[in-house]
Order: sequence, then structure tokens, then C-alpha cells
Amino acid sequence: MTGRSYARSAPREHQSGPAADPRRRWAVVMLLAATALAAVAGLAAAQPRDGGLVVAASVRSHPLLMGFTALALLAGSVRLGVRTRRLRLGLLVPLGGLGLVLMLSAPLVLLVVGDVEETARVPAPGRGDRRLVVEEGSAAIDPLWYVYVHQGGGLTERRWRVGFFNGDAMGNELADASWETADRVRMVTGDGAVHVVRIAPNGRPERFVSVP
Repeated sequence: MTGRSYARSAPREHQSGPAADPRRRWAVVMLLAATALAAVAGLAAAQPRDGGLVVAASVRSHPLLMGFTALALLAGSVRLGVRTRRLRLGLLVPLGGLGLVLMLSAPLVLLVVGDVEETARVPAPGRGDRRLVVEEGSAAIDPLWYVYVHQGGGLTERRWRVGFFNGDAMGNELADASWETADRVRMVTGDGAVHVVRIAPNGRPERFVSVP
């Protein structure tokens, strides 16, 4: 009988590090995403309210979504990336506490930030880079109107406040907002009062109208 020799394959090197464990790779991805989200929120908060980037205003108008998303990403990163049970619990408990605080403060945040809806977007005559934007919201039972001028496009689009109208009293509501010319905005209230605001070449209004 002929003996057979079997060559023993050389043992593979043990891989280590994040690349060896898909869970750790996902943990790193989630941590980077949470960090990027926090950086975006910080940059948005640093933008001026008047003349700031439109994209920054959009980020600021969704604080709860940003907060819950960042907490979920951090919790997922800890859950997948931290192997020691005691350390994992030590990190997840405070994150859960922050989530609870955020949830309990949601009604107050929504009251302060408000829920607004864009109801009009009108390009300026002969200018495709300038738009008149009207948003409607409410404070308790009072209707609110916000009038802006947007200038530019894409990520560099900026906006300035032109008017604010609080419909808490009859006649204060915004009845109409339109362009008189490419550099003049005309706003009319329910009682017939007319407010005309001139817009500078860079998009900045010469004044801000607040009623009442």
C-alpha cells in the first residue's frame, strides 16, 4: 500500500484591527457620521440669521431631527465598537439620558422653533438669481407670516428677512407679497397698509418690516 503524504497548510496570520471586524468598521463609520453631523450643526449655528446661507437655516429649523440622529449614531457606534460590557453600559447610559432629556424638551423646542411651511416663491422680474419667499407658521393660535429675499443658488444661496406679520389682531395678517420691480418688494396687510422695501444689489433689504 502506497502511503500518502499530506502537506499541512501553513496557518493564516491572525488579522487584527478594525478591518478584521465588520462591526468595528460600522462603529467607525457611525462615529465619523455623528462627528460630521455635529460639525454641520456647529457651522449652521455660526451663520448669521440675516444674510446667512439658506442651507444653514434649514439645518437650524430641524434641531430635534439633528439631535436624535446624532445620538442614535453615537449609540450605534458604542454598541458595535466597544467590546467591554461595563464600558459599553457606562457610555450608553448617559447617551440614553441625553435622549430622554431631548424627548422631554421636544414640546418646548417645537414651540420655540415653530413649524413653518413655504407658501410662495416668486422670482424677481428679470433676475433668475433673486426670489421672494413667504413662509407661514403659527404661535399657539395666532398665524404668522415670514417674508424673505433669497439671492444666489445652490449651497451659496443666502436669504434676508424682509417682513414679519403676526395675525394676532384683525388687519395685521399678510394679504399679499410681490415684486414692484426687481429691487422693490411690496407687502400689503389685511387692513390695506402697504409696505415697500428696496433691495440692495447684494440682496440685502434696506429695512425690516414687523407688524405689529
